[in-house]
Amino acid sequence: MHATIILCILLLAKLCPANWWLLATPTAYQFTLQFSTDYKDKCRQMHYLVARQRELCQISQNMLAIVSKGAQMGLKECQTQFAGRLWNCSTFFDTSIASLPVAAISQLDYSPIGRSNKSTQLKQGKLRKSVEVMMSDTPARQFQDVSDLFGGILKLRKLTRLNWNTRSTLPSKQCFICYYLSVSYFELTNLFRASDSREKAYVHAISAAGVAYSITRACSQGDLPSCSCDKDVHRRNFKNKRFHGDWEWGGCSEDVNFGERLSKDFVDSNELARSWADPAPKLMNLHNNEAGRRAIRANMKLMCKCHGVSGSCTVRLCWRRMADFHTIGQSLSEKFDGAVKVKFSGMRHKLKPYVAGLKKPTKRDLVYLQQSPDFCQEDSLLSIYGTKGRKCERDGYGTNGCAMLCCGRGYTTVVAEEVRDCKCKFQWCCEVKCEKCKYVMEEHHCK
Repeated sequence: MHATIILCILLLAKLCPANWWLLATPTAYQFTLQFSTDYKDKCRQMHYLVARQRELCQISQNMLAIVSKGAQMGLKECQTQFAGRLWNCSTFFDTSIASLPVAAISQLDYSPIGRSNKSTQLKQGKLRKSVEVMMSDTPARQFQDVSDLFGGILKLRKLTRLNWNTRSTLPSKQCFICYYLSVSYFELTNLFRASDSREKAYVHAISAAGVAYSITRACSQGDLPSCSCDKDVHRRNFKNKRFHGDWEWGGCSEDVNFGERLSKDFVDSNELARSWADPAPKLMNLHNNEAGRRAIRANMKLMCKCHGVSGSCTVRLCWRRMADFHTIGQSLSEKFDGAVKVKFSGMRHKLKPYVAGLKKPTKRDLVYLQQSPDFCQEDSLLSIYGTKGRKCERDGYGTNGCAMLCCGRGYTTVVAEEVRDCKCKFQWCCEVKCEKCKYVMEEHHCK
């Protein structure tokens, strides 16, 4: 029986690969801000990171906080870009539907039926401890507020809920963990099939871009000891250093090259560590990670400042700076609409267009393997919340219009009265007086 349970634990390790996206949660970010001189020890305890990510975590005391900030940027931008669509990149933090509670595990009986001795108790303790560590992302369970990020496209704790009353129907408590895993396995299969969509493509792209952006900005601000401003841009133009038209290089150009490299090393290692995984989704994720990073480079800006006597522009110094992250999110949103469906070519171990004859996608394009699931109706298995109750525009013709967002189910209208300041006037001295006006507000929500 012990051997069976150990095999189940090994299966659990396979089914629950490391998920660095946990760093996008508020709890994770607050935890990384508490790193002190013992940060390397804490990095080594990050069980939700793969080995390479734990190594990179030890580069600097604030390395993980910078990555966490980038992950949060990606999540927030995703929600901004898709606020009016069927899939709105929603996030649900709830302790009640987190993975199997450690408290529940501690109640399980791992010992052989009808026998109990010191040796058995010792093995039981070690086994319970290993299960607890496996089932919680860290020994301290710092991230108990996590259920789903990105509206179920990434189900971080890829273990589903189970009715605890099911235990009474099992032949033995010892089989409970394996039963739990077997149920999860079949549900996971459906989740994986449904998640290799264009929505997942955007999630990977915006997340990788967020990490690269955060690292690059940290370098220019001196928050990472291993990088600074981009001096290569000056050296590349050394022969023509004095003038490039009517300007010359100066200031602090942001080192997007370093940001891309470190982001690639950190983010892509999550896929590269999964040697057992299906190659098609892995290649898809790596491709979209790269597309996200390249979106930053494609939107770099040239910033300039004049220097001279009495406001004259005798010398104009210029430097390269990243565009605001919203611009990058918008750029990737456009790529989302034009994403290319691909399939795996076993002969060449590459992805190719699903429809023969179509142009091969570039490294800046987003690619996906599966059609998107139905986001209209709630699907607890895929953590799709549906559009019931979503606010919509009654006369809108876009994706946020009630006709499209409510999926033909209709909508309800709520009329509310709001009192606000109006007709404000300045009176000498020194006061602003306003009248109170009533405004009738209408809100429309999908049935």
